[in-house]
Amino acid sequence: PELARHGGVPLPKLNAIKESLMTGAMIVGPALAGVMLAVFDPVVTVVVATAFYAAGIAFFQPVRAVYRRGPGASASAPSIFGTLSWLWQRRHLRSFIILLVLVMASISSIDDVILPALIDATTQNPTDIGWVLATYGIAAVISAMAYARFHDRVPDALVTRIGIAGVALFFAGLAMPISVGPFLAVTFVAGLLSGALGPIIDTRFLTDTPASRRLPMLAALGVLAIGAAPLMVVLHAAMIDRFGVEPLAAAIAGLLLLSLLLPLDRRA
Repeated sequence: PELARHGGVPLPKLNAIKESLMTGAMIVGPALAGVMLAVFDPVVTVVVATAFYAAGIAFFQPVRAVYRRGPGASASAPSIFGTLSWLWQRRHLRSFIILLVLVMASISSIDDVILPALIDATTQNPTDIGWVLATYGIAAVISAMAYARFHDRVPDALVTRIGIAGVALFFAGLAMPISVGPFLAVTFVAGLLSGALGPIIDTRFLTDTPASRRLPMLAALGVLAIGAAPLMVVLHAAMIDRFGVEPLAAAIAGLLLLSLLLPLDRRA
């Protein structure tokens, strides 16, 4: 929020731009690394990556001059557990906590368990994994930029439900016996529908959390969203080994569709 005020940019637009940059980097970065590994010595790739990290640190320094503690912030911030309890007591924020955990748990093993297992059982072409992730990422960037442009014209609750439906559509596609071409089309549509979901969730928590609780809020959500990932990877792998990819994907799609019933409006 401090950066949004400093730059005179609406917070939803700023979060959408950030999401687009991050998703774009996740597509371009591995592609560039693959090209460099094919052309140059691996040491060169590592040196270039190190240079990018150094540039990131340098570019981040001006941000420190912009950031100021918000009104009401104190030197001793509330605890992570206390802040999570505070969030849980607000019904619409509780819904976004459930949604965040559910989505992160669903996608935590996409690139290292679900897609490799699916490709191994079908085309046996590892390149197809890259095509799927790139197709979704490009569509998600388009969606996030559209949200940045038109965020004030469509209710967030509606865009959130469209985003949930988009993620559910992706897993529904995984559950259907279709070839790579049609699945890439489904993936692109899913990315268009769900690309704004991340910026909306970020904006809701940043907007509705007091400045004094913002840092522990970010820490708490990070623990919830990322902490369960290793467990979900193991669980998904065990379920695929037992039942296969399609039943797991169908179950995830159904669970995501159930989350459409969550109360997402602030009036809740």
